[in-house]
Amino acid sequence: SEKFSTMSLQVEQSTETFYKDEGGRQAHIHFKINIEKKSTRYEGLDLSKIPLKLTLRYENGGEVQSQEILSIVPPSQKIETDSNGTAHVRCRIEEVSKNHRSQRFVM
Repeated sequence: SEKFSTMSLQVEQSTETFYKDEGGRQAHIHFKINIEKKSTRYEGLDLSKIPLKLTLRYENGGEVQSQEILSIVPPSQKIETDSNGTAHVRCRIEEVSKNHRSQRFVM
């Protein structure tokens, strides 16, 4: 839609490659997601409480059938932006890619 074409989404992640078995159960990936306005046209638009959905996919773009292997840390965290349009998400992939015909995961 026109409203969202004037927005910019920036994503930073804590690591390029994540290995589930390194660092024990506490190992996770941290994402900082920021939505910014690219135009003053929607200056009054509230960027807070925008719900976000994290989806686990394979490197070829196919969606992983069992999304349950993607765990949000803590599990009860609601993924949505704060008053600045920013969200911090920590997650963990509970299976290794070799169990998925060695296809790499992406989010």
